[in-house]
Order: sequence, then structure tokens, then C-alpha cells
Amino acid sequence: MDTKISQVFAVDRKRLSELVMKAKGTERTMAQFATDTGISAPTLSRIVNGKINNALSQDLLTKIYDARCESADFSYGSLLAANGMVDTAMVDRGQDYVQKLFSKRDEGRQLERHMKNAIMNALLDRGFAVQSIPDNLNTRKRRPSNGMQAPYDFDFYLPGEQLPLWYFETVGGTKSLPQSGRATISANQLFLIDAWDPYYFRGQKTSFLFQYRLLYEQFVERYRNAPIQNAFSAILIDIDAERVIEETWLSTRPEIPSVLSLPIPDEVVENVSEDDYFEDEFEEDFECPDIRELLT
Repeated sequence: MDTKISQVFAVDRKRLSELVMKAKGTERTMAQFATDTGISAPTLSRIVNGKINNALSQDLLTKIYDARCESADFSYGSLLAANGMVDTAMVDRGQDYVQKLFSKRDEGRQLERHMKNAIMNALLDRGFAVQSIPDNLNTRKRRPSNGMQAPYDFDFYLPGEQLPLWYFETVGGTKSLPQSGRATISANQLFLIDAWDPYYFRGQKTSFLFQYRLLYEQFVERYRNAPIQNAFSAILIDIDAERVIEETWLSTRPEIPSVLSLPIPDEVVENVSEDDYFEDEFEEDFECPDIRELLT
């Protein structure tokens, strides 16, 4: 066998013993099998009895496999696996996959960070304090009546606004080939809740954030005329400058003016990042209003 292998796991002595016995078959004695494999009978006996302390060499495994009886119905890969070995190419593919997975996760976190900073800057420019939704007001902490989860990546709390609970879902993709899969899945899930349990979104606004105009426009075209009852929008973000470019209202209900449409005063706070400023802590004597009062 020319397969390059790597020792990855501990030896499964029981499984290895079973496979060696299958290779020997019922027609040969252990001595005959030893002659056919070129492996000593005591060594084969120790393998069958689970008395080995270390993994077998690939050379031994190859000899056992090549001398297997005709009725032995297992692959060379099965023998390797029982010995705790796998094809090196498979290990390399697994490592590449893990690296790509972590890279994608890091890219997603960076994208979310840039988009969050863009929304923060837009709010600060218009004089809003930047704070997360308090736990006792966060209606997404509970599931709607259909049992589905209402996904979101981050949120902001705008007390005094008609829609004080603002949730955001970031959408990835690449400039050359935008990927709308996650956006479609998240949107369909949220819009299904909107149809099934519209009251769940009372006092809330949900915005999908995009970095590429093509994906943004495709999303808007897909959902703009959908029968959406609550407040949903799509927002295009310049992630390099961390600023909002435009926002499109998606709901069929009358549009509620977005805080992003408010004019920016002449003197505004310089662009900040999440590390510089984030008021998610409240003074000890601050009492949040009851959610029922807030939503009436």
C-alpha cells in the first residue's frame, strides 16, 4: 500500500483484534496465517488478545491486509482506523477545513464589528446615546408562539422612540459573488414569525445590514413587496468608513421614519468604535419602564 498515513487516535484493540481474526479466516490456523503474513505467531496472538501497548506499524498492517482470506469483507482504511491511523491527505483536508472555518468566523466577527461601529456612529451623529437593550425589555429573550428563534447579531435601545428596540442582522458575501443564503434563511425565519405571531415584534425594528450594493439590492427586490406586517429594513454600510449609506423600508405597513433619516447637527461626535464608547451600563438608580407601558 502506498497510502501515507498519520497516527491520530489511540488504538481500538477490540476492533483491531476482530479485523485480524477476519483476515485470518476460519480455514487457517494462527501458525498458517503467520506464515502467510510473514509476522510471527506470538505477535499475531498478542494483537488478537489485545496485549499490544502501541500502535502497529503500517508495514504490519499491510502484511495482514494483503494476506487476508477471500471472505474478509473490510477495507484497508478500516484496519488503519482500528489502529488509530488515518490517511494523511484526509488529515490535511481536515486541518484546511478547520483553518477556513476559523478564518470565516473571524471575518464574520470583523464584519459585524465594522457594521456595529457604523450604526453607533450614525446614532451618535444624531445625538442618541449608545446602549444595548436592557434584559428586562429584550423581547427576543423569549421565543414567539411558533417556537422558532428570532435571530439577530446585536441590538440598540432608543428610549422615547416609537420603535425603541432595534435589532440588527449582518449579512456577509463577497464582492465578486455575493452569497445570499444566510440572509434568505434569517429573513424567511423572521418573516414567518411576523406572519404567525405579529404581536411578537411590537415595539421592535429589525434591520439587515449589507456591505455590498448588489446583495443589498437583490434582497430589497426580493422582499420589498412581501406581506410584512412589522418594522423591517435593509441598510447598506460602508464598512471601510464605518458609515451608513442608505436604508430601505421593507414592511407593507406605513413607514415609520427612521432615526437615520434625521439631520446631522453641524457639530457631531467624531467617529468612534466599540472599544472607545459603549453605554451598556445603567446608573444604579435608573429604573427601566415596564415593557407593557412601553409598547402601548
